[in-house]
Amino acid sequence: MTLEAIRYRPGSLQILNQLLLPHESVFDEIRSVQDGFEAIKSMKVRGAPAIAIVGCLSLAVELQAGGGGTTWSPSSRTPSVT
Repeated sequence: MTLEAIRYRPGSLQILNQLLLPHESVFDEIRSVQDGFEAIKSMKVRGAPAIAIVGCLSLAVELQAGGGGTTWSPSSRTPSVT
């Protein structure tokens, strides 16, 4: 049996929503750095390794989508694409 918490293919990132465990196994789509931040902040992703992976891969997904990367500050809570 293989346990999977993160699904990644170039341009696509899905995370197991840990808030719904153990009753449901639902994967949420992460399309941007902002989505990744919100998933981490809301505790949909837990554990230092998973948090680091989601942070890095959310940036990769955004760049692959042509977003150019996000300029973002936690204090502003408003991302801007550069």
